[in-house]
Amino acid sequence: MKKTILTLIPCLVALFSSSQTWNTFTTTYGNIQLGPADANWGHIYTDRSKFLFNKDIYSLTGGYNSYSGIGLSLKTNGATRMYIDPTSGNVGIGTTAPQGKLHVAGDVFIPSDFRLKFGAENPTDAVFTMYKASCCAGTFMDFVGNVYFRRFTNGGGNQGAMFALQNDGTITMGVAERYDGTVVNTQGHKLMVNGGILCEKVKVIADVPNSDHVFKTDYKLMPLEELKSYVNENKHLPEIPSAKEFAENGYSLGQMDDLLLRKVEELTLYVIQLQEQVKQQQAVIEEMKQK
Repeated sequence: MKKTILTLIPCLVALFSSSQTWNTFTTTYGNIQLGPADANWGHIYTDRSKFLFNKDIYSLTGGYNSYSGIGLSLKTNGATRMYIDPTSGNVGIGTTAPQGKLHVAGDVFIPSDFRLKFGAENPTDAVFTMYKASCCAGTFMDFVGNVYFRRFTNGGGNQGAMFALQNDGTITMGVAERYDGTVVNTQGHKLMVNGGILCEKVKVIADVPNSDHVFKTDYKLMPLEELKSYVNENKHLPEIPSAKEFAENGYSLGQMDDLLLRKVEELTLYVIQLQEQVKQQQAVIEEMKQK
């Protein structure tokens, strides 16, 4: 018995000594090799094409890494579903060539009451949030600060803001963006447009013409002689701004429509007065013919 034990000791020492590179487990289908192949790594190798685990895999450090410049892939049914580029760290879903920190080659579904947020790490500076609330119809876009829709060239050059939602509730179009958090002064108007507006119809529902009082019996119509003197001296109609004032201050569409309508109504009264004078003169002429 003692001789047998003494014979086994050298064999065990040879099997588990530090010079042993691999522990190999072999079946009729292949083998798995287990053991450190160098001083830095612990290795598991197999001559099969893949490993199969019948339990979840956990990492005590929480990390999983690829090796030697190879990207990290997550697959199902043999197809790559998620890929992390080894150089940039970019994550691709549906692509193995992600062009940004997150590149999704497919639709992104965000259920109701969940939000897509930009700049949320500093909510007092600028935040843009998009979501669909389950309680209400419609999709909501909430923001803090100013939101600019800018036009860029293919080379990435900024061509300026085309459209802006300002934090005071106003909207600008074609007005340069501001990067200091301030807003462009729209002079009390909700919309400022730097350029022309082409449309089929414009309907004004406030600040509309209101000059019917011109036709009331107590309206004081300026005599034509006074009107003539005023025009000769000022080169514009009473109550109507001069060309210089128009150029300097612009004008309100509703206010100008009201003034123009008032002048048309006054002109109508002048025509009626002249018609009465013509009738009176014609009556005098007819009377003189009878004599």
